[in-house]
Amino acid sequence: MSQRIRLAAWILLTAVVLIALVLPHRVAVSTSFPGYWLVGRLVLSGAEGVTLYDDAWLAAQLAAEGFPGDRMLGPPSLALTLVPLAWLPYPVARSIFLVAVLTPALLGSLWWLSRRLAPWHGLVFAAAFALSRPAEAGMEVAQIYPVMLALHCAGLWGWEQDRPLRGGLALAPMMAIRGWHGLPNAAGWLVSGRWRGWLSASIGTVALIGLSVPILGVAAWRFFFTTHLTQAAGAQTAYALAYQTWRSLALHLTTLDPVLSPDPPLAGLGSTLWLSGVVVIGVVSLWAGRRQGRQPSGFALWTAVALLLAPFAEDHQYVLAALPAAVAWAAAPWGRPVVLVALALLLPDWQFDRPELLGGWRALLAYPRVYGIGLLWLVLVSAPARPGGAPLPSTGAS
Repeated sequence: MSQRIRLAAWILLTAVVLIALVLPHRVAVSTSFPGYWLVGRLVLSGAEGVTLYDDAWLAAQLAAEGFPGDRMLGPPSLALTLVPLAWLPYPVARSIFLVAVLTPALLGSLWWLSRRLAPWHGLVFAAAFALSRPAEAGMEVAQIYPVMLALHCAGLWGWEQDRPLRGGLALAPMMAIRGWHGLPNAAGWLVSGRWRGWLSASIGTVALIGLSVPILGVAAWRFFFTTHLTQAAGAQTAYALAYQTWRSLALHLTTLDPVLSPDPPLAGLGSTLWLSGVVVIGVVSLWAGRRQGRQPSGFALWTAVALLLAPFAEDHQYVLAALPAAVAWAAAPWGRPVVLVALALLLPDWQFDRPELLGGWRALLAYPRVYGIGLLWLVLVSAPARPGGAPLPSTGAS
């Protein structure tokens, strides 16, 4: 494929994303972004960080602006992500965030990942993810996950180039802002025998948290670690069908709830099924990560683990699956049919959040993205290990 054709294809894809995904949502009032914009505005006005966790007070602030939502979800540093745009009117801030931040992060990440594939494969891969339901959902709620995909790509670059300082630091913003995402990848540095990557990720995270303390206060972080995490862990909504995670699937099958799980087929098992799965996935991932060393699959499998074992994961978070999908395609040619099945489960707009799927074994039909990311994880842990853990050569033109 000539460079001119590739350039034209990417220009066309960019135009389609802007017209089909960005423009319809550039001034929309959705979940997520309005809350983060308002929280940033409150921080600029001098609100104390711990006050943001007062659900009644925050709900009143949101309602006064005509925004949905009633609580702060995530660590205090999340409140700072939109501070640079919070002084702008809401429609302007949202438009800038979609056009100048999320779109370049998404397409730039997909371009970099597509270079691992043969030229036509890479274009189809990029278009499939750019126009997928996870990408569309990310633009609807204007969440930061395309930026996190870019950070994952930067982490993978550091992993392959054996640059633990840079690769670890790329994970730090995710760990400081989202907590869970990035943490398995940081642990992957330790598993591969390169503790400096884990150390730089940890130091970077602590530094970012420390920088937020003068703005948000110690009390906000104390509340987050002592109260908020416990409340989130015990939330009944953890096994709502909207959350496409192993935790949600397992608890949905084993835990009775009149609304969310009225007829669990394995009632009485409680957390046993969920925790057993966590142990199996963890042990197999540790074995595979140690075996594969610094080849790309040794990093990508931890991105898959982060989605599979996430406490909560909605559609927009699955844009992160682009990295394990691209690496799995390149690292294990024998597994490409499995990768295609995984993408068929991950990318479409499946209508799985339906009342008829709430009860009994029918609930198994409601978790297509769990099965999709699970299949990618299986391909990655089974990928062949090269001598010394050297990276696999790219199959596409660079």
